[in-house]
Amino acid sequence: MKRTACQGAVATLLVATAWPALADTQHRVVAGDTLWSIAEQHTGEATQWRVLQNANRLANPHQLRIGQVLKVPAGAAALPVANASVVFVQGEVLATGPDGQQVGTLRTGTTVPEGTLIEVRDKAFVRLKLADGSAFGLSSGATARLERLRRDDGTQQSHTVIRMLSGRVESDVVPRQHPQTRFDVHTPIAVASVRGTRFGVSVSPNEATSEVASGKVAVRSLLNRRQTTTLAAGDGARVGTTGGLQRGALLPAADLSALPTAWDDGEFVSFALPTQPQARAYRARVLRSDTPGAVLREAWVTDPTVLWQALDDGQYTLTVQGLDTLGLLGQTAEHHFQVQATPAAPLFRLPAAGTTVSGSGLTLRCTELLDVAGYRIQVASDTSFKQPLVDVTRPDRCEHVAQLPPGSYHWRVASLVAGALARQGPFSLPSAFVVSADAPTAGTDADTTFWSPRSGLSYRVQLAADAGFTRVLSDDWVSGSQVTLPAGAQDVYLRWQSRDAQGRTSRLSAVHRVTPNNTGLRTEDNQPVKGGDNTIGTGNSPLQQPR
Repeated sequence: MKRTACQGAVATLLVATAWPALADTQHRVVAGDTLWSIAEQHTGEATQWRVLQNANRLANPHQLRIGQVLKVPAGAAALPVANASVVFVQGEVLATGPDGQQVGTLRTGTTVPEGTLIEVRDKAFVRLKLADGSAFGLSSGATARLERLRRDDGTQQSHTVIRMLSGRVESDVVPRQHPQTRFDVHTPIAVASVRGTRFGVSVSPNEATSEVASGKVAVRSLLNRRQTTTLAAGDGARVGTTGGLQRGALLPAADLSALPTAWDDGEFVSFALPTQPQARAYRARVLRSDTPGAVLREAWVTDPTVLWQALDDGQYTLTVQGLDTLGLLGQTAEHHFQVQATPAAPLFRLPAAGTTVSGSGLTLRCTELLDVAGYRIQVASDTSFKQPLVDVTRPDRCEHVAQLPPGSYHWRVASLVAGALARQGPFSLPSAFVVSADAPTAGTDADTTFWSPRSGLSYRVQLAADAGFTRVLSDDWVSGSQVTLPAGAQDVYLRWQSRDAQGRTSRLSAVHRVTPNNTGLRTEDNQPVKGGDNTIGTGNSPLQQPR
């Protein structure tokens, strides 16, 4: 439910080593404009009206025609030109120089001059910092021109104008250090002017909206100059295509305290958000906790459930805002959570889920992962594992021979990493099996891979002859829960990817090493395993819930 889209085609990118010179800007006269107001809008000083008069050869500065296009010289502002710098970028963000020549993609640390046009592609985000310490972020689909970046370090006077052509900007403006400091966000419909605040502005073909988190913002319609208002924290305003201005109180922040604080899923991260009766949609974001404004994921949803591809291990902040009927984003709710999904858990091989086996010298076996120092294997009579009957650590091989009396059991496994960061990864989801003294003797087993599918998911399973997957043996999307290993192979390497009904895919899993066995599985004393079937099942379900 993103409200805007990036407009226009983009040419082939060139990596620039230098930015071109500043270019003049233009202003189209609308009802209520004066040369004084235009000078103040573009230069920050109404006294610069004479520069505009001379540049446009206006005989009478009091006579402006609606629709008339005026040139605003690049050097019209008395304040020195300053630059912005990119402090965070996610995805593809394109920049066009002040002279209209394409510069390239933005990277963290890039210096961005006045006049630059920025286009944020789908699923991308960029945050920039100004010379006075203020910062702003442009969301996915936004197009904006940094029309005015001025700063006098001596007087500490600043003048910033961001012209939003589409999309949304989130601004954190430092308290003004000079009485004439200005920070303005211009849209084709309205202007938002602030003096030290946190606020957001969105623009689409039919409306411009502004919401204030702290401080005050002056909003005025460009289509009806009499439509003006000042917003305080918790207020918002919408200006439509007719120039009318509507105010509204922002929806309160939702209570996110019931959401999970820890995730060990290596495929997806999802949250069931609390509903708000007055909200017609929700915007959810994931930010890096150690970098202010670093947006990694964003979703607009009507159903308050969000699902993203898994995140790397680390600390994150979830933010949620409700969208009301006026088109205003509500106050921001924050929820901190941690992802710890590595090292990945092995996959089960023996005994297969639900199988009845002999407990005399029962081999518990699972796949092995690369760069893992060992494995922890647990067996319990219930899924809580509060009192495990088996709790062993095995170096190198994920295998253990257990002696178990008849009964029903569950087992699970986890990987271990060694070295300075020695730790255990998350356990797999438990797999159940039954031990019986009457279990049949196992015959030759087929080399088949099994996992526990979830409703509505399909799976891409890759098998390769090498760990780098340069010699792929098979690569197929399957709707069932079984894949046969290649006959006669030695070690086979396996990884998977899941896809839901909406086409959202997880990233590829960790690589698992599997040694096929075509002669039947046997215990350490060379006796056949009762009921074994040399299968692999996913105790580590691609969509397991947080624990």
